[in-house]
Formats: sequence, structure tokens, C-alpha cells
Amino acid sequence: MKCMEPSKVNSHLYTMLEIKDDLEKRGISITDDMFNNTIMASIPNQFKQTVNALVVVAQRTNTTLTPQELIAEIHSE
Repeated sequence: MKCMEPSKVNSHLYTMLEIKDDLEKRGISITDDMFNNTIMASIPNQFKQTVNALVVVAQRTNTTLTPQELIAEIHSE
């Protein structure tokens, strides 16, 4: 599942959250790292630079980037 149109990224992320919730209801657990990687692989290239910067900051500060933070930053773009 990949979003090709930047104008539809919010809808795409909402759909991804729904799918994650549905999987969890069925007993399939998705880690935050796995979900973040799925989000990063599925968004349009326009958002990649911001996302990569967030990942670098998280690594350098030894903090965890949550899916909620990642999605919030993408929404703010």
C-alpha cells in the first residue's frame, strides 16, 4: 500500500491506522518500529526529507520516534 499523491497522505495514514487497529483486534501485534517503517515506505517522496530528519534526531538523542509523532509531523507538512 503506497500513497502516490501528497494531497491524499492524511487519508492514507488514517487508513493505515485503521488497518493496524483491525490487525490488533485479530491478535496480530505490530511493533512501533514496524509500523513506522511501513509508514515511511508508503508515503510520497515529498515527505521523505522531513521523516529522515526525524529519524536522525531520534537516533542522535537516543529517543524513540513513536508512530503518533511521525504521523503528526507528516500531517503538519
